[in-house]
Amino acid sequence: MAKLPPHGPSVRYGIFLVGVVALGTTSAALVRIRSGFVYPPFFDLFRASFFLQYGFFAGAILATLLALASRFHLPRVIQSLSYFVFHVCLLWILSWGLVHRAFGIELSLGSVMDLFAHPQSIAEVGFTSTEFVSTVIGAIAIAVLLAAISLALVSRVTQKTRGLWSVALLIAFLFIHLPVRAYCLYQIDRNQAAVLAYDDCVACPLRSETLIPHLRNTRFATADLASSESNLRYYEKVKAMPLPQLSRRPNILWLNIESFRADAINPESMPNLERERERFQIRLQNEHWSGGNATQFGVFSMLTGVSGHHFANFQKFAVKAPFLRLLLANGYQLCGGKGSYFSFNQLNALLPEGMKLPEIRRGNPAKEDRLTIDYYLRERQSPSVGPRFDFIPFDATHWPYWFPSEHEVFKPAPLSQNSQHVLRSTTDMQGVRNRYRNACHFIDEQIGRLFDDLQRRHEFDKTIIIVLGDHGEEFQERGQLTHAAVLNDFQGRTLLWMHLPDLPPAKISPAAPTTHLDIVPTLLSALGFTEDILFTQGRSLLEQPKRRDILALCENGFRQPLYRALVTRTYISRWAYRPREYLFSGVQRRDGEQVSGDDWLGEVRSHLNEAAQMYEVLPDVSQPPRKFDGP
Repeated sequence: MAKLPPHGPSVRYGIFLVGVVALGTTSAALVRIRSGFVYPPFFDLFRASFFLQYGFFAGAILATLLALASRFHLPRVIQSLSYFVFHVCLLWILSWGLVHRAFGIELSLGSVMDLFAHPQSIAEVGFTSTEFVSTVIGAIAIAVLLAAISLALVSRVTQKTRGLWSVALLIAFLFIHLPVRAYCLYQIDRNQAAVLAYDDCVACPLRSETLIPHLRNTRFATADLASSESNLRYYEKVKAMPLPQLSRRPNILWLNIESFRADAINPESMPNLERERERFQIRLQNEHWSGGNATQFGVFSMLTGVSGHHFANFQKFAVKAPFLRLLLANGYQLCGGKGSYFSFNQLNALLPEGMKLPEIRRGNPAKEDRLTIDYYLRERQSPSVGPRFDFIPFDATHWPYWFPSEHEVFKPAPLSQNSQHVLRSTTDMQGVRNRYRNACHFIDEQIGRLFDDLQRRHEFDKTIIIVLGDHGEEFQERGQLTHAAVLNDFQGRTLLWMHLPDLPPAKISPAAPTTHLDIVPTLLSALGFTEDILFTQGRSLLEQPKRRDILALCENGFRQPLYRALVTRTYISRWAYRPREYLFSGVQRRDGEQVSGDDWLGEVRSHLNEAAQMYEVLPDVSQPPRKFDGP
């Protein structure tokens, strides 16, 4: 058997390290920012160097680890474990890049753990179970294989070879990294949005300048205006405050439609809702916004009247949704449509004990939606003791949009069998839009069944009926597909219709823009209260119209939003959350055109206090509740 040339192991060792450099570079290069930026000079060179530094960083770390582990003669078990951990981290960065490119979402360990804890959530975020399980198993297997290769190679080369590779890769990293950080410092000090966006949304920011005191200027930021003491008083107050008697107790039917675009209702796709249009006094379809661009922030804000920024603290302090507690205290039967819906991101932590959560047989979302309505209609055949609050979620309009074959009204509408939310051609997008419209058509049939039941009971005019979306949905109008990524008009805006008994049928026109924060105070007003007894951050849509000049919404993240999005008439700026401040992280024009100048900054600065009042600053519970202004 021919012997390998002496330099053979060294060549393979080098090839392996170069492969790690290539994988690290590719992982970072998968990150893709989406917005109408004006790019500074030499930006393309910066972007290429920005990605390449991650490759050399990964290579230098592994080469150093290999050199030190063998030099100090660590046991093979310890070496193997350290190599395995390194490759898991490298694959994590690769997964981060893939998810960011496909979904626009910044992956977090908490989000992955939530999928393990609640497997039913896998489909809700756009994966199939097979994809998720095979990805996890495959990643572990690849990390084990790479660790084994690392262990085998390191034992076949000399300490000198290991040291040379370690030093060479470290020098190569510094040669690229230092100019990159100098460029970042220069541009970030000038609030250059494109550079900021890249620097903020990678898995492992390499901000080496922070290691040297006073080298970096203070990052452009806005202050977190909340008082932790005041907010703590708020949680303690609303958790245990006495709940008054209602002067009116109508039934409430709350229909929450997943990913409901502001333009979804029309005669072709949703004829039943269109037919009943004039019976809804409040019909907001142009400038109504969810509390964010993801389910958890939308549902939290609609049920509490409080920004999703506080979702995590509601869970931490075990605060149940005050409005639901108010209804329960007044003899309402509370039903949540299907229990599995509220398990996503632990939304069930908001629900008071005593709220019924039916167990609907799992299946594709369209089947579940139909079974949910079947269950509701069967239950309604039994006499009710007291008024009802029914929250019915519809999931068929979640990607990849589900519907029975008889609802394939718009064609072609092929089913995508995987979660690859990459940019699609015009032809592909037509199929995506058709699937969404068909899903709306199916949900409209189920809503028609509910309305028919109300008509048979002569209860339509006596029932508060709410039709809305948890958030919007984007069809690549701003370069993204679906939602929960970079917030814009299509992901953040949704639709809100409300039918309120004992009010004239004439349309109520509140000043735009409105948000999900306004729903609970509107219901309080409709139930006979003259003041906001639940201390929400919204305002009643029945009040004297008063236009907001800025909105503060939640963007990205799971139980804690990663960004605060500030929406003005023309711009949406994003601000990365840090303790006691929000760091500027990019700006876009709402019309999709490029941003030039700093007009947006003037709009933001002049309305920061207003934004804080609907985001981080909770009402002062030591003061009397705010009175509702008359219409």
